[in-house]
Amino acid sequence: MPRYPRTDLWLISGCGLALLIAAMPSGATAQDARVEMELVMEPGFPTDQARKWVTLLEKAGVSGVRIRSGNVGDRAQVEPTGTARNPSYKVSGILTLDEKLLLPGGKFTAGDAAGIARWLARLKEGGTEGLSAKPGAFGLLPAQLVATHEAMAGKVSFSTKGKPARDVVVKIAGSLSLKVSIEGAAQRALDAADPVVDELSGLSHGTVMAAVIRPAGLVLLPVKEGGQVRLQIADSKSAKESWPIGWPLPSEKAPKDYVPDLMKFIPVEINDTPLGEALGAIAGRLNVPVVLDYNALARQRVNLAEKKVTFPKGKTFYGSILSKLLFQAKLKYELRLDEANQPFLWITSVAGN
Repeated sequence: MPRYPRTDLWLISGCGLALLIAAMPSGATAQDARVEMELVMEPGFPTDQARKWVTLLEKAGVSGVRIRSGNVGDRAQVEPTGTARNPSYKVSGILTLDEKLLLPGGKFTAGDAAGIARWLARLKEGGTEGLSAKPGAFGLLPAQLVATHEAMAGKVSFSTKGKPARDVVVKIAGSLSLKVSIEGAAQRALDAADPVVDELSGLSHGTVMAAVIRPAGLVLLPVKEGGQVRLQIADSKSAKESWPIGWPLPSEKAPKDYVPDLMKFIPVEINDTPLGEALGAIAGRLNVPVVLDYNALARQRVNLAEKKVTFPKGKTFYGSILSKLLFQAKLKYELRLDEANQPFLWITSVAGN
């Protein structure tokens, strides 16, 4: 997916509706993708029957159709001929003796105009992958999901601490190649949200945006629209799935592969110290960002400045110290990766989300 430069940013409000739009330069959309088709007639296929297929396909949205007699080795196939910015495809279809059209991933009768239209839509939206791959999370094709992840991998380069959550979201949206939308009650919740407590500069756009809106009861989710993907900020109660605040480590990796000092043994003794202070000291020595799940802290009624923790004198590794201190407040840490594969500590409830 091309990384389109941001050209402008508007905030449009009125009638209970607000939209944040990161505008992209004009260019071909999935629906604009040009599809040309060559119909190959099997030996014995009546030429007069082929002509009705030309009319049918042109009505369905094929840009150009030509017919020829078949040769040995002819097969149904799709050849991409355009670019990521301006996609186009050359399709070879076989007109079979039973008067059907054989295309990659489908076989159609002349009466199945709707089926052919759906086939073309899948091709225009997802290319050759769209003809075979099954949609995954958020209803996106694998390539679309990867492209969305990559689009949010840029790093936040400004300070977030103390800034209004809405301002942080607007600024991030202006750096993305994806349109970001927010409507109705979600807009009002974001406007009323408390300022961002933590310094999240340096983490990726996707992780920071998801973390900033979470305390307001909001989530981020990709939405497929007209063959393109946009990001929507919505009420968490209305969303069946949402973009996560960071991603789990690959199964073949261990936390020490990303933060080796988690396994570093040190002498330790902590006496009646505020959990926030201890957490900050450990994170500073590990040189890893900390992202707090404030929703979980609120549910557990944990105030990091007031909750006192202890650790008996001894010698152990940082990971163990961190786990045991957090457990005293019924919290835990997870090492997660942002969209740029940078590790950070996610502090949440032992009971999960």
